[in-house]
Amino acid sequence: MKTWIFQGNPDIKDAAGNKVDVAGNVGALDKWDWDAPKKQMEDVKKGDRAYIWVSGKDAGIIASGTISCDPETREDKNMLTVDIEFDRKFISSKVSRNILRDDKRTKGLKILEMPRATVFPVTEEEEKVIRSIIDGTYVQVPIAGAKEEIMEEYTKLLKISKNLILTGAPGTGKTYLAKELASILVFGKKEAELNDAEISDFKKCHAFVQFHPSYDYTDFVEGLRPTKPDAGNIGFELKDGIFKAFCKEALNNKDRRYVFIIDEINRGEISKIFGELFFSIEPSYRGEKGKVKTQYSQMQSEKTIFDPNLGKGWFYVPENVYIIGTMNDIDRSVESFDFAMRRRFIWKEITAEDSANAMKLPESVKTTMKRLNDAMSNIAGLNSSYHVGGAYFLAGNENPAESGEDLWKYRLEPLLREYLRGRPDAEQEMENLRNAFFKTETADARNEND
Repeated sequence: MKTWIFQGNPDIKDAAGNKVDVAGNVGALDKWDWDAPKKQMEDVKKGDRAYIWVSGKDAGIIASGTISCDPETREDKNMLTVDIEFDRKFISSKVSRNILRDDKRTKGLKILEMPRATVFPVTEEEEKVIRSIIDGTYVQVPIAGAKEEIMEEYTKLLKISKNLILTGAPGTGKTYLAKELASILVFGKKEAELNDAEISDFKKCHAFVQFHPSYDYTDFVEGLRPTKPDAGNIGFELKDGIFKAFCKEALNNKDRRYVFIIDEINRGEISKIFGELFFSIEPSYRGEKGKVKTQYSQMQSEKTIFDPNLGKGWFYVPENVYIIGTMNDIDRSVESFDFAMRRRFIWKEITAEDSANAMKLPESVKTTMKRLNDAMSNIAGLNSSYHVGGAYFLAGNENPAESGEDLWKYRLEPLLREYLRGRPDAEQEMENLRNAFFKTETADARNEND
């Protein structure tokens, strides 16, 4: 006896043009006749087990049953039909695609690898896992793969250096990875695994800011800010910037790690933003030994004094503060990134391949991505810094997007056209990239074969 997954698409329409309510039909019927292309039904037999899968953003298994007849031709001569008699239904508590994808034993399910079909074989081990989820006896066997290794390595680096910059091509998940690292450094687990109390604490012990060209010292450390008008006159008072306020919080909780994330760190004018803090953020000068006088030290009041034990004007970066920056390799401002700041950070590149593994993309998607990136590397002037990362192949719900015209037209093509803007052979090169994505023969290859 074999086991199969039969996939129902809620967007498919019947002969009358109405959408097929897969979940509704399963809930209302005891038996359903299921059509599929002949080739997919070749090995299906009477007595085999069947699971009903609903596709879409909340995809998963909603029912199980037994195939009560051998495949046979009925109305459509190009299709074969079987009857599936349901024995269990769990529509409101489906076996989620995400659970199956994150388990070492089921991550290779054919429906996860190549979802564009109707009937999918299920191995004996995969079937046992699915059954345990339905029965409530499931114990996850997590995937100990590239993402876990990356997180372990980067967490170790951050603990040692206190300053880390994640760099890489667009779409490699640098910002997401920075937030995950922050959670692991503080709590020892990913943000998605935090309970309500930990989530509340996490909001206090990590901060996020994105640099841009107009960002400066007054935003980051301290500066003058307008006060409410008094008798028509607007005054100014000294206010702490986001980083100084964050460091104050860390100073009052020395037993806890605090993580400050700077997204697009290279887009700001670093020397203007950090000022005298170049000295203080260096790992060997954390704490009071790295104290400096701020630019507005003479204007400080009780509200803006950093450490009451030191008094007016002094500021330093506490030892329990960790800084993570992110940047894109191809941003033109990377080359002008202050060298004095460069040496104060450890730099780690997130490659497109790293991102695909970390995001657990199916092998079919990884193959498409690699084919496109390889074609990009064959274009003069483009290298791995221009590769597209795994995030471009994710849908809005963080599940893998299906490769197709929409993915190409709305996500990939606009980016690639920017890469090729102004090049004399831009249209030909774009055609070659498109052919690589859709795995069709390039014009150059056709000329060679003629």
